[in-house]
Amino acid sequence: MNVIRIDDSADFLEAPGTTSSTGYNTFEPWVILTEDVPVHGLLICANAGKASRARRLGLRWLQKFRRERRSMAPALVYSFETRNALARDFSFLEPGMPGVDYLQLPYVCQNIENRLTAIPPMTADQLGEFIRWHSGLQQDWRKSAHDLVGSLRNWPEQQALSKRLLEGWAISVRKYAQDQFWLLERLENMIGESGSRVSTQKEIGPMIKMLEENLCI
Repeated sequence: MNVIRIDDSADFLEAPGTTSSTGYNTFEPWVILTEDVPVHGLLICANAGKASRARRLGLRWLQKFRRERRSMAPALVYSFETRNALARDFSFLEPGMPGVDYLQLPYVCQNIENRLTAIPPMTADQLGEFIRWHSGLQQDWRKSAHDLVGSLRNWPEQQALSKRLLEGWAISVRKYAQDQFWLLERLENMIGESGSRVSTQKEIGPMIKMLEENLCI
C-alpha cells in the first residue's frame, strides 16, 4: 500500500513510520505527481506550504489531484483548524462526505494506517460528484465568466480577445460539465458571429451570466 503524504513539516503530525504493508512518500503541496506513481491512500496536511498556511494548499492539492488523476483513494486530512472552519471553503470536508476523514490537531493516533484504511474509497459516481461540485471548478468558472464579461467593454472591437477567453473556458466546461454543452455552444455561436450578424453586448452578457449560474449553482 503506497500512501502519499502532503506536508512540509513534522510540526503538525509526527511522520508515520513505514510498515511491512505501507510505504509513506512525503511531498510538498506544489509537487505534481507523475502518472506512474501508484496511490492507495492520501494523508493531507490542510495547511501545508511554509509561509502560506492560510492558503490551505494541501486541500487545493487534493482537489486538483482528484480532478486531474481521477483518484478515488481514501484521504485523511489533518489541521489545527476545525473541520467546520475548513468546510466553509472546502465543501468536501463536510461531515458525511465520501472518501475523506478528518483529524483535528493536536491528535495522538496510535495507528495512522488503521485510521486511513478504515475510510472506504470513493466510487466512480462519488468521484464524478466530487469533481463537478467540490474540486474548485466553480471558482475557476466564475473567474472565466468575469474575464469574458470584461472583454465585452469594447465589443465588438475586442471580439478576438473574447473568442480566446471563451475557448479557454470551453475546454474545462466540455471536460467536466457535459450537461451544459448546449448553452456553451449558443454562447460560442454568438461570440463567433461575424459581419452584420454580430450579436450585441446586451445579448451576450446575459448568456454568459446564464452559463455561469448553470455551472455554479
